[in-house]
Amino acid sequence: MKKKLLLGFSAFLLSATASQAQQFGFARLYDIMQTKCVSCHSNATPQSGLDLEGSGGNITAKRQAVYNNLVNITPANVSAAAKGYKYIRKGYPEKSFLFRKIAHSGFENGEYTLDQPAEGAQMPNAQSALSNVEVELFRQWIYFGAPLTANVANESYINTYYSGLAVPAIPPPAAPAPGTGFQLKLGKIFLAPGEEFEYYIKRELELPDTVEVTRMDLKMNYYSHHFIVFKYDPGQENSFSDGLRVVNNSNVFPDQTRYLMAWTNPGDISLPAGTAYTFPQNTVIDLNYHINNYNTDSILGAEMYLNIYYQPKGTAQKEMFSDIIIYPPTSLIIPATNTELTYTHADFENGSNLVYNLWSIKSHTHKYGSDFDVYLRNSDGSKGQQVYEGFIDEESGVNLGYYNWSHPPTIYYEPLLPFPIKDGLIQEAKFRNCCTQPFVTFGLTTEDEMMLYYMQYTVDVATGTNEVTKDLPMFEAYPNPFNDATNLRFYLDKSTAVSVEVYDNMGRKVFAQNMGYRSQGLNTITLDAASANMSNGNYLIRLTAGNKVASKQIMKVN
Repeated sequence: MKKKLLLGFSAFLLSATASQAQQFGFARLYDIMQTKCVSCHSNATPQSGLDLEGSGGNITAKRQAVYNNLVNITPANVSAAAKGYKYIRKGYPEKSFLFRKIAHSGFENGEYTLDQPAEGAQMPNAQSALSNVEVELFRQWIYFGAPLTANVANESYINTYYSGLAVPAIPPPAAPAPGTGFQLKLGKIFLAPGEEFEYYIKRELELPDTVEVTRMDLKMNYYSHHFIVFKYDPGQENSFSDGLRVVNNSNVFPDQTRYLMAWTNPGDISLPAGTAYTFPQNTVIDLNYHINNYNTDSILGAEMYLNIYYQPKGTAQKEMFSDIIIYPPTSLIIPATNTELTYTHADFENGSNLVYNLWSIKSHTHKYGSDFDVYLRNSDGSKGQQVYEGFIDEESGVNLGYYNWSHPPTIYYEPLLPFPIKDGLIQEAKFRNCCTQPFVTFGLTTEDEMMLYYMQYTVDVATGTNEVTKDLPMFEAYPNPFNDATNLRFYLDKSTAVSVEVYDNMGRKVFAQNMGYRSQGLNTITLDAASANMSNGNYLIRLTAGNKVASKQIMKVN
């Protein structure tokens, strides 16, 4: 099954961005600190060693000095330092000690309350306390990566929001009990009426050990278009900056993450009994948040709370996997004929002996979508059993007779539905474009179009194969027999170095190569016959991953 991991699949700003005159950056925050903080944190007498006035011959030099005193600097407070806080940690207001000090109890119901007395009192004192707007300016700056010179957000939106012309905030839910999970918060992110944005932001989880995630419970604004959780391949998070990243054409399809779960409505998703996602101790996830302020007169302060629940490693019997399957973007062209047009695409992997056990499946289009169905694919390429009906209402289970493109249903199978991926699935969607001339194509906003589905599943190996694996599960070669190349698919329970050896039918080694460090989960290596010195005949493939080994017989043919 040819899979395309779609990392974030809609967005761009629909209305014009705010003028530079309405935006703010670190210079604005520096001015606030000079008014409210310098009496205790001057260059001459910096309380706790923190100078918020700065030194230098001009204002630019002073701002630079204060920036250098704050960003990524470990605080003098022992308790805060022990928690890994920085005075300012890019992208993490909750781990920025300066922000926690200024976020008084009246800001967001005291969600950033300090541990007292170890972390001291809120600052500045009550007479000089920052207003909600001023505290928010600091938070927005941190969320957007705490840049030195760039502007980050529209201050007029924040003023309007805190003056009362605001879409109501969502109440914070209770966090999981210690040792059973953790809570992530994102927001507020401010949008004017009619604005639409989509962001990524990475989150280091700092887990106590490798754990098995069994449940994710999301609370977000109903103005949200979607929310998706991805997991980085080990070490790949370093390729991306801290803070909010606006989705655009250059970063829609990064290869460094793996899709986990998605929501178009707030909801609690619990995996089937005996299944779980594996989260190594150093797991870093990427949050993808697509927001559209449909309100006509109020500022939206978009926010979300995500409770992630886990159990000790080794508890689950099966690992859960996820994929997003996308219709070829270059083929999605919808002319303005005002007729319903059908688009069909099959996703399968010839020669594979893996069986996917389908648990959930969900579709996605934009506003031109009028129907979406998914079928099991028969071995002759025809449509078999229907496994997804887009007309179903997610809450009631009733067939509505129409497709709700903005909130399509998620269909669950318990018991899980097995199907061989050598046959795969067929997606079929319908679109109607009445008047967008001359046509609509694949794109990132709801004014463009997309066609895809995402699914969650466990994996088995089909019986009756020539599988001779040892220690390394789910090792397969497909196609087999093959002509020019075959794909080696295997599962790793942890990241490790992988090597491949090829032996001919006389037992002679004809090829050996170190394939590098491979990440935990399903992996695929393409073995080219010419590069591996294979002519027509039978061969034994030996794959070594750390201290685990697997082997398989393959056949090269014309």
